[in-house]
Amino acid sequence: MSLEKLKEIKIKVEEELNKYFDSKIQEAEDENSKEVLEFLKDYTLRAGKRIRAGMLVYGYLCFKELDNEIIKASMAMELMQSYFLIHDDIMDKDVLRRGKDSMHIMYEKKYDVIDKEHFGVSMAICAGDVACTLANEILLKTDFENKAKGTEIMNKVFETCIYGQLKDVVFEKKNPSELNEEDVLRVYRLKTASYTVEGPLHIGAVLAGAEDVKTLLDYGVVLGKGFQINDDINGIFGDEEKTGKPSDSDLKEGKRTLLLIKTLKDCNDEEREFILKNLNDDLKEEDAEKIREIIKKYALEYCRGKSDEFIEESKTIIKDAEIREDAKEFLLEIAEYVAKRDH
Repeated sequence: MSLEKLKEIKIKVEEELNKYFDSKIQEAEDENSKEVLEFLKDYTLRAGKRIRAGMLVYGYLCFKELDNEIIKASMAMELMQSYFLIHDDIMDKDVLRRGKDSMHIMYEKKYDVIDKEHFGVSMAICAGDVACTLANEILLKTDFENKAKGTEIMNKVFETCIYGQLKDVVFEKKNPSELNEEDVLRVYRLKTASYTVEGPLHIGAVLAGAEDVKTLLDYGVVLGKGFQINDDINGIFGDEEKTGKPSDSDLKEGKRTLLLIKTLKDCNDEEREFILKNLNDDLKEEDAEKIREIIKKYALEYCRGKSDEFIEESKTIIKDAEIREDAKEFLLEIAEYVAKRDH
């Protein structure tokens, strides 16, 4: 049932996004401005579940009934995600996003210039910045009495997530054997939980005029951690057609996931040496498969169990919350959806 509701929101949000982007493109003052908006439209409207938009809508529905204005407000979550993902693709050196070119690759291919790589990165940074400003514009143009407060919360989410990304980048320069589970979960809290569940729910609730939102935020933090662990599992063991990126990209990047940290903690010296030696851009497929087998041996079931713990905790938190019953049902069911995502 929750997926059907999410699909309904997805259709409505994408309809509004199409209209919004077309309007912005029509208003563009020059070709470069028009082009970045066209690129952002393509990037933002690629296949996705619109979970963050759905969370904002249901943060609102916890306290009020659905109206089209909250659908418009939820578009800000999709622009926020584009902002983060465009910059994330650059830092992670990912060439694909949802099965198509990342923003910096789109620009790199479009222009025949000297130093295409640097040009593509520079233009993509600008595109991400535009997405950030559009997210703010969307919320501030809604009719909600509390739209300024909602925008303030969204910008706090930006800040929190960026601090998490800073920490993540620093961790990538450290020997992963020096990191522990607490370090990784801290990044998950800052980067994923803040903008995937907690932040959108908070914004939606505030736009509805709610004041006591602690239960929603607690739910969001815990579910966000479970979501990220599952996302990491899909990133290494999932179907590339479903994830939209190569299954070895997290390994080539040496992404400091709970899967990796747990494996390095428990594996033997020979296995540890092999993993640390091969976590780089030159990783061969046969070596990637060997690393997957080591991770399966030491960490896969542990991480699945950890994700399940977070998801069950989130359901316990929300089941007695004083919110509208249809919204509570959605939040309980969406937690189950996170738990059952294909690995």
